[in-house]
Amino acid sequence: MGVEADILVSNYGISQEFAQNLLDFFEGDVDKVIQIMESSDKEITVVKGKFIASRRNLYGAFLLFYNHQSLVPEYVFVVCSTDLNLSRVRIEDPWQAYVESLRMYQMAQESDPDVASRIEAQVLSRDNLAVLTGYLADKTNPDLINLKRFFTNEINRVIYDANVLVKFVLEEADIFRTRAFLSTSHDGLKAISNNPANLVLMNLKVEPVLSPLGGKDVESLSSMDEVYVKVLDDRAIVPQLIEKLRPPDVLAPTTVVGKVLENQLMPESENRRVTLLFGPGIFGSFVLGGKVRVQTRTETQSKPSGASQKSGEVSSKEPVIFSLNFDADGNPIAPPSQSDMVISDLSSTDKPKNQPSVSSAIIVGIVAMAVLTLLILVFSFVLY
Repeated sequence: MGVEADILVSNYGISQEFAQNLLDFFEGDVDKVIQIMESSDKEITVVKGKFIASRRNLYGAFLLFYNHQSLVPEYVFVVCSTDLNLSRVRIEDPWQAYVESLRMYQMAQESDPDVASRIEAQVLSRDNLAVLTGYLADKTNPDLINLKRFFTNEINRVIYDANVLVKFVLEEADIFRTRAFLSTSHDGLKAISNNPANLVLMNLKVEPVLSPLGGKDVESLSSMDEVYVKVLDDRAIVPQLIEKLRPPDVLAPTTVVGKVLENQLMPESENRRVTLLFGPGIFGSFVLGGKVRVQTRTETQSKPSGASQKSGEVSSKEPVIFSLNFDADGNPIAPPSQSDMVISDLSSTDKPKNQPSVSSAIIVGIVAMAVLTLLILVFSFVLY
């Protein structure tokens, strides 16, 4: 599997260990690994922007990666030039094509790499990391107004031009292609080290199976527990993933078992956020009250063969049937099937040989009584 792992490493920027774990999990099926990689979560927000500083006669463009897994802005790339055409760069293009456009202007004679480097350092300064996180952390509702003000102010701090105009758009990207880009690119400024060993491949949408009577409180779940959950994710790869993850004792088509990875109390609430691990890079989470009971996997449920075997032994025995029929004298009689069995047994050849029958015994008794009576009469006549 060395060649397949190398392909994954080069195309998606993951570590050799992570690639090998995925191949082992999918039993060497590299096509399924690629399919799930292509279906991975879009955890990177790409900010593509450009600016004009009219007083300085300076034009610029920038690219920023914000990682929603680590909750930090991890990369920024800025190009500054006196070439007016840089202001016409299309920020609506996909980010890979946008980067290639920026590199063309970066290599041109009109480029100002010193100013670009100072803007990069200013944007990703230690104080600004938390500021950018506050604006971009909410993936579904980023603070675009303050984000525009932020870029305007930080660029102005470097070039000292109060007439800076900024325009940008946001794009979602998967973490693997961006990491592959970061591992090969020497442009821009990287805020964090690239160590993709513990990447989140997929965050499945799940909900726990509730069990009010025999379950376990959410607040008492530990890393040793396995929780039954229903998968609500509608991505194309999910049905194949469920077949891979579903244990043999589970019959429900969308129910799988995940191991508790983290049980965290939500701030200012009694709810708890439980994160489950299903496979390498495959996670899921749910939020419930601490006293709600969910179904966990026990040792008995994980070994159904013994229980099923015992139930099979019990069911294989014929039920005992008691007669509720009576004859004319009030005596209980057996059912017809059992009566036939009794008659068949009595008429079988297993009866001991030379055993006198009931009718023969009666005849012998009658004859003996008649002979005895005759002898008494004869004896009485002789005495008389």
